Formats: sequence, C-alpha cells, structure tokens
Amino acid sequence: MKMEKSTNNIPWGIYCYTGKSTCPYWSVKPDYEEQNNGHCAYLDRGDWQVSLGLLWDMCKDGDCPRYGCELEKIGGIKRK
Repeated sequence: MKMEKSTNNIPWGIYCYTGKSTCPYWSVKPDYEEQNNGHCAYLDRGDWQVSLGLLWDMCKDGDCPRYGCELEKIGGIKRK
C-alpha cells in the first residue's frame, strides 16, 4: 500500500525528526555508502543525487515544504 503524500506527516524544522517522531518519508538506502545513503520519499531524492546531501544525518533538504524555523511556522517570517 502506497502512503499518500501529506505535509501533515512531516515534522516542522530543519531536521527529519522531533522529540516525538521521525518523518515517515525519511529512510536510509543500504545500497549506498554510509553518509551518502539518506533518502526522502516525499521529495523522491537521495544524498547520492545532490551535492553535500545531509539526509543521512536526518537534516532536511531545503526543498522540503516544512523546512524552516519556528518563526516561519507561526507566520512571523517568510522564506524567499
């Protein structure tokens, strides 16, 4: 069964986790070398596809729709 992509399932912030949960779209792919094996199913993108990817370390890609700080979350500032 394929999971419907919803931003509601993605933790807010710069990491693929919060103190309560891990993003359901985050994984590591064992076919790739360590520190180059992180993958985001929401973006359909892995560390091996981008320069200096940090998904392996659970750091979000800047294209993630819920990437940002708490001020963005509450509408205090906007990303360009």
